[in-house]
Amino acid sequence: MKKQILMAGFLMIASGIAHAQALPKKGGNPMLKAIKGKILSQQAAKTAAKGAAGTDERLIGASLYQGDIVTDSTRYIYSGTRYSDVTNIDFNSYQDNFDPSSSIMPLELGDAVHNRLAYDTMYHYSMPGSGSSLVLDIILSKAYDTDNRAVMMNFQGFDAGLPAMQQRYYITYAGTGTDIGQAVLLNDTSELFTGMFDTAQVFTVQYNAGAQREQDSLYQAGAAGYNLTTYTYTTEGLISSVLFSTSPDGVTYVPQNRSSYTYDESNRLVRDLEEVYADTEWQPSYLDSFSYTGTSPLYTHNISYAYTAGDWTPDYQFDAVLHTGFTAYDTAFVLQDWGEGILEPTLMLTFKYNTNEHLTNMYFYFADGEGGYMEDPIIDLRYFYGPIVPVSVPEVAVSAPAVKLYPNPATSHIFVEAAGKVNVSVYNLSGQLLLQQSSAAQNGGVQLNIANLPAGTYVADVQTEKGNSKVKFVKQ
Repeated sequence: MKKQILMAGFLMIASGIAHAQALPKKGGNPMLKAIKGKILSQQAAKTAAKGAAGTDERLIGASLYQGDIVTDSTRYIYSGTRYSDVTNIDFNSYQDNFDPSSSIMPLELGDAVHNRLAYDTMYHYSMPGSGSSLVLDIILSKAYDTDNRAVMMNFQGFDAGLPAMQQRYYITYAGTGTDIGQAVLLNDTSELFTGMFDTAQVFTVQYNAGAQREQDSLYQAGAAGYNLTTYTYTTEGLISSVLFSTSPDGVTYVPQNRSSYTYDESNRLVRDLEEVYADTEWQPSYLDSFSYTGTSPLYTHNISYAYTAGDWTPDYQFDAVLHTGFTAYDTAFVLQDWGEGILEPTLMLTFKYNTNEHLTNMYFYFADGEGGYMEDPIIDLRYFYGPIVPVSVPEVAVSAPAVKLYPNPATSHIFVEAAGKVNVSVYNLSGQLLLQQSSAAQNGGVQLNIANLPAGTYVADVQTEKGNSKVKFVKQ
């Protein structure tokens, strides 16, 4: 039972994106693990065969079932004219959405796969608690240049309908192609997230005389000082090593962790060695090895080792049966060492797909304690798809609080009143966010200046602790 409880913690609907973190939380440096995951994702997304069918649908929601009960849910609504291709959702390929916890990371911005995540605006709704209604969680929007390259990405996070975070990326490119030159991440740390942005990260790419990517650097300011992550590349453009360093003053950096990557003749990752810097020298820490079936870009066997007391000890093992076409898995088995020095069965995953080869179900079977797996799944994670069609103002069935908006029609200002703290977002009928204002106190109401809006019909999305409500109004 203890293991089942621990495994339940591996399920994560993070940053508003319903995604099963099926792999247990292994050892090793978290930052380096994230980079390794991106390498695996990129190699699969770039080389895996994509079915011709299914380009007319994309992810619009996901729900987590335990038995017949929905314990978590999420929904995506897209607005605008840009739509990305759909990829399978599995361990090694991207989802057709914009995950602020991973897809926004600048490591991916310079890669062609970034263009698969095209949209103008995406609204994400999630359940704040089991059995509750969906509420607005994230608004993601992009701006493009004349070459259809994303040059600005905006992330707005909400908590109980009120602003909770705001981030923005500005991106420049090295030339006429999709190679990134620099990405600057800005954080809005103002009290009501009103657009007072400060630099949080600067990501810069260096190229050699032959326009080959040879080094990246990611600079971050943290509470305890400054972090610098440096990536180097092989002559084939693959990440060869990553060095993570820290500095109290941003001038002199001390190495902390590093990882080196080895590839096979097909440019597939086969080895990842993590090391820590201690006592003025590098010491081994963690080792991942990957193997593949045939020409598949998806690894079908992974075993990880932890370095303790001068020896390598198996810590984790992953085995999978490939789905047709090498684009996903049918079944995956996870074994882990729970501190006894023995790899034991932990989790079995099985998958279902629709006629377009997109994942529709992921079933989780926990170990039965007798060397096998339970007969019935503990969790069923379901994905839902919809057609790629223009969507205007997002509509989600949620509890509608009592809202007053006046005057209507209006000329210069509107007043919005509702119980509790209020956040008001004003959209045009194409779903474009134009204004946003929050009340600073309970029952304070909101006054919005609409004098600069063109005459026409608009929608005020009013979010409170009790839900949200949409009210149309006319600007004269």
